[in-house]
Amino acid sequence: MTRTVRALLAGLALALAGCAQNALVPLEPTGLPRSAMLPPAGGAPTAAPPVRTDYVLAVGDELELKFFFNPELNERVTIRPDGRISLQLVDDVPAEGLTASALAARLEAAYAAEVRQPNVAVIVRSFANQRVFVGGEVRRPGAQPLAGRLTLLQALLAAEGPTEAAGSDKVVVTRRGPGGQPQVLTVNARRLLDGADPAADIELQPLDVVTVPRAAFFP
Repeated sequence: MTRTVRALLAGLALALAGCAQNALVPLEPTGLPRSAMLPPAGGAPTAAPPVRTDYVLAVGDELELKFFFNPELNERVTIRPDGRISLQLVDDVPAEGLTASALAARLEAAYAAEVRQPNVAVIVRSFANQRVFVGGEVRRPGAQPLAGRLTLLQALLAAEGPTEAAGSDKVVVTRRGPGGQPQVLTVNARRLLDGADPAADIELQPLDVVTVPRAAFFP
Protein backbone atom coordinates (compact mmCIF):
# COMPACT_ATOMS: atom_id res chain seq x y z
CA MET A 1 0.00 0.00 0.00
CA THR A 2 1.52 3.27 -1.03
CA ARG A 3 2.14 6.15 1.30
CA THR A 4 -0.50 8.24 -0.51
CA VAL A 5 -3.19 5.61 -0.03
CA ARG A 6 -2.36 5.30 3.68
CA ALA A 7 -2.70 9.06 4.13
CA LEU A 8 -6.08 9.09 2.40
CA LEU A 9 -7.40 6.22 4.57
CA ALA A 10 -6.19 7.92 7.76
CA GLY A 11 -7.93 11.16 6.78
CA LEU A 12 -11.16 9.31 6.04
CA ALA A 13 -11.05 7.56 9.45
CA LEU A 14 -10.62 10.87 11.28
CA ALA A 15 -13.55 12.42 9.39
CA LEU A 16 -15.82 9.49 10.23
CA ALA A 17 -14.85 9.69 13.92
CA GLY A 18 -15.66 13.40 13.98
CA CYS A 19 -19.08 12.78 12.43
CA ALA A 20 -19.88 10.08 15.00
CA GLN A 21 -18.91 12.37 17.89
CA ASN A 22 -21.07 15.20 16.56
CA ALA A 23 -24.00 12.83 16.18
CA LEU A 24 -23.91 12.24 19.95
CA VAL A 25 -24.33 15.96 20.79
CA PRO A 26 -28.03 16.65 21.61
CA LEU A 27 -29.58 19.32 19.44
CA GLU A 28 -32.34 21.74 20.36
CA PRO A 29 -35.16 22.62 17.90
CA THR A 30 -32.99 25.53 16.76
CA GLY A 31 -30.41 23.08 15.40
CA LEU A 32 -27.74 24.25 17.84
CA PRO A 33 -26.14 21.96 20.43
CA ARG A 34 -27.71 22.34 23.85
CA SER A 35 -24.33 23.36 25.31
CA ALA A 36 -24.27 26.34 22.97
CA MET A 37 -27.62 27.55 24.33
CA LEU A 38 -26.77 27.36 28.05
CA PRO A 39 -25.76 30.56 29.87
CA PRO A 40 -22.05 30.84 30.69
CA ALA A 41 -20.95 29.43 34.02
CA GLY A 42 -21.00 31.98 36.79
CA GLY A 43 -23.57 34.17 35.03
CA ALA A 44 -26.24 35.99 36.97
CA PRO A 45 -29.14 33.66 37.84
CA THR A 46 -32.57 34.48 36.50
CA ALA A 47 -34.64 36.21 39.16
CA ALA A 48 -37.65 34.24 40.36
CA PRO A 49 -41.02 35.89 39.70
CA PRO A 50 -42.55 37.61 42.73
CA VAL A 51 -44.85 35.42 44.81
CA ARG A 52 -48.31 36.84 45.36
CA THR A 53 -50.00 35.90 48.61
CA ASP A 54 -53.71 35.49 49.18
CA TYR A 55 -55.64 38.40 50.65
CA VAL A 56 -55.93 38.28 54.44
CA LEU A 57 -59.27 39.31 55.91
CA ALA A 58 -59.36 42.39 58.11
CA VAL A 59 -61.75 44.17 60.45
CA GLY A 60 -64.46 45.98 58.49
CA ASP A 61 -64.35 43.68 55.45
CA GLU A 62 -67.82 42.78 54.18
CA LEU A 63 -68.25 39.08 53.38
CA GLU A 64 -70.90 37.15 51.52
CA LEU A 65 -71.44 33.56 52.68
CA LYS A 66 -73.02 31.21 50.14
CA PHE A 67 -74.05 27.73 51.30
CA PHE A 68 -74.39 25.51 48.22
CA PHE A 69 -76.88 23.03 49.70
CA ASN A 70 -78.42 25.27 52.36
CA PRO A 71 -79.26 28.59 50.70
CA GLU A 72 -81.41 29.63 53.67
CA LEU A 73 -78.13 30.21 55.54
CA ASN A 74 -76.76 32.61 52.92
CA GLU A 75 -76.02 36.05 54.34
CA ARG A 76 -73.73 39.07 54.29
CA VAL A 77 -71.66 39.78 57.37
CA THR A 78 -69.06 42.36 58.38
CA ILE A 79 -65.99 41.49 60.42
CA ARG A 80 -66.49 43.16 63.79
CA PRO A 81 -63.82 45.20 65.62
CA ASP A 82 -63.05 42.10 67.71
CA GLY A 83 -62.19 40.19 64.51
CA ARG A 84 -65.23 37.88 64.60
CA ILE A 85 -68.39 37.46 62.52
CA SER A 86 -71.90 36.80 63.81
CA LEU A 87 -73.65 33.82 62.23
CA GLN A 88 -76.85 31.79 62.32
CA LEU A 89 -77.01 28.52 64.28
CA VAL A 90 -73.40 28.64 65.50
CA ASP A 91 -71.34 30.78 67.85
CA ASP A 92 -69.31 33.74 66.61
CA VAL A 93 -66.40 32.67 64.41
CA PRO A 94 -62.98 34.40 64.29
CA ALA A 95 -62.32 35.72 60.77
CA GLU A 96 -59.61 38.41 61.00
CA GLY A 97 -56.21 37.24 59.77
CA LEU A 98 -57.60 34.35 57.72
CA THR A 99 -57.84 33.97 53.97
CA ALA A 100 -61.28 33.47 52.43
CA SER A 101 -60.60 29.78 51.82
CA ALA A 102 -59.36 29.25 55.39
CA LEU A 103 -62.49 30.91 56.77
CA ALA A 104 -64.66 28.72 54.52
CA ALA A 105 -63.01 25.61 55.97
CA ARG A 106 -63.57 26.91 59.49
CA LEU A 107 -67.24 27.61 58.77
CA GLU A 108 -67.78 24.15 57.31
CA ALA A 109 -66.34 22.63 60.49
CA ALA A 110 -68.55 24.86 62.65
CA TYR A 111 -71.73 23.98 60.73
CA ALA A 112 -70.97 20.26 60.43
CA ALA A 113 -73.04 19.48 63.52
CA GLU A 114 -75.99 21.56 62.30
CA VAL A 115 -76.43 20.73 58.59
CA ARG A 116 -75.70 17.68 56.47
CA GLN A 117 -73.63 19.27 53.70
CA PRO A 118 -72.12 22.53 55.01
CA ASN A 119 -70.31 23.43 51.78
CA VAL A 120 -69.77 27.18 51.83
CA ALA A 121 -67.98 29.81 49.76
CA VAL A 122 -66.68 33.05 51.28
CA ILE A 123 -66.72 36.04 48.91
CA VAL A 124 -65.17 39.35 49.92
CA ARG A 125 -67.51 42.11 48.75
CA SER A 126 -65.68 45.13 50.19
CA PHE A 127 -62.18 45.63 51.52
CA ALA A 128 -61.98 47.91 54.55
CA ASN A 129 -58.19 48.12 54.59
CA GLN A 130 -57.65 48.86 50.90
CA ARG A 131 -57.05 52.57 51.33
CA VAL A 132 -54.40 55.08 52.36
CA PHE A 133 -54.63 58.42 54.11
CA VAL A 134 -53.01 61.65 52.94
CA GLY A 135 -52.99 64.63 55.28
CA GLY A 136 -51.10 67.70 56.37
CA GLU A 137 -50.25 70.44 53.90
CA VAL A 138 -52.10 69.11 50.84
CA ARG A 139 -54.98 70.73 49.02
CA ARG A 140 -57.36 67.80 49.39
CA PRO A 141 -56.56 65.67 52.45
CA GLY A 142 -58.41 62.47 53.21
CA ALA A 143 -58.63 58.76 52.47
CA GLN A 144 -57.84 57.38 49.01
CA PRO A 145 -58.88 53.96 47.72
CA LEU A 146 -56.13 51.45 47.12
CA ALA A 147 -57.71 49.53 44.24
CA GLY A 148 -54.36 48.58 42.71
CA ARG A 149 -50.79 49.82 42.73
CA LEU A 150 -50.53 53.31 44.22
CA THR A 151 -47.27 55.21 44.68
CA LEU A 152 -46.52 58.18 46.90
CA LEU A 153 -46.34 60.51 43.91
CA GLN A 154 -49.72 59.32 42.65
CA ALA A 155 -51.27 59.81 46.10
CA LEU A 156 -49.91 63.36 46.34
CA LEU A 157 -51.24 64.21 42.88
CA ALA A 158 -54.64 62.74 43.80
CA ALA A 159 -54.61 65.05 46.83
CA GLU A 160 -54.08 67.94 44.36
CA GLY A 161 -50.51 68.46 45.50
CA PRO A 162 -48.89 70.21 48.46
CA THR A 163 -49.91 73.69 49.52
CA GLU A 164 -47.60 76.71 49.36
CA ALA A 165 -46.81 76.23 53.04
CA ALA A 166 -45.73 72.60 52.65
CA GLY A 167 -42.32 71.27 53.51
CA SER A 168 -42.34 68.77 50.66
CA ASP A 169 -38.73 67.75 51.19
CA LYS A 170 -39.66 65.83 54.36
CA VAL A 171 -42.88 63.96 53.62
CA VAL A 172 -43.49 61.24 56.20
CA VAL A 173 -45.04 57.85 55.42
CA THR A 174 -46.15 55.90 58.48
CA ARG A 175 -47.12 52.25 58.16
CA ARG A 176 -47.71 49.24 60.36
CA GLY A 177 -44.76 46.90 60.37
CA PRO A 178 -44.28 43.36 61.68
CA GLY A 179 -45.97 42.80 65.02
CA GLY A 180 -47.95 46.01 64.65
CA GLN A 181 -44.90 48.18 65.24
CA PRO A 182 -45.01 51.52 63.36
CA GLN A 183 -42.48 52.17 60.63
CA VAL A 184 -41.65 55.71 59.54
CA LEU A 185 -40.22 56.60 56.12
CA THR A 186 -39.12 60.10 55.11
CA VAL A 187 -39.15 61.01 51.43
CA ASN A 188 -38.07 64.15 49.61
CA ALA A 189 -41.29 64.51 47.63
CA ARG A 190 -40.19 67.84 46.18
CA ARG A 191 -37.74 65.97 43.94
CA LEU A 192 -40.52 63.57 42.99
CA LEU A 193 -42.91 66.33 42.02
CA ASP A 194 -40.38 68.19 39.87
CA GLY A 195 -39.15 64.96 38.26
CA ALA A 196 -35.61 65.25 39.58
CA ASP A 197 -35.58 61.89 41.37
CA PRO A 198 -38.33 59.54 40.11
CA ALA A 199 -36.47 56.53 41.54
CA ALA A 200 -37.26 57.78 45.05
CA ASP A 201 -40.97 57.08 44.58
CA ILE A 202 -42.29 54.30 46.82
CA GLU A 203 -45.30 52.03 46.54
CA LEU A 204 -47.85 52.57 49.28
CA GLN A 205 -49.33 49.76 51.36
CA PRO A 206 -52.83 49.41 52.83
CA LEU A 207 -53.50 51.85 55.69
CA ASP A 208 -50.34 53.89 55.05
CA VAL A 209 -50.57 57.44 56.39
CA VAL A 210 -48.85 60.13 54.30
CA THR A 211 -48.19 63.37 56.16
CA VAL A 212 -46.93 66.50 54.41
CA PRO A 213 -45.51 68.79 57.11
CA ARG A 214 -45.53 72.55 57.21
CA ALA A 215 -42.31 74.19 56.06
CA ALA A 216 -40.10 75.53 58.83
CA PHE A 217 -40.15 79.11 57.47
CA PHE A 218 -43.98 79.30 57.62
CA PRO A 219 -45.44 80.40 60.95
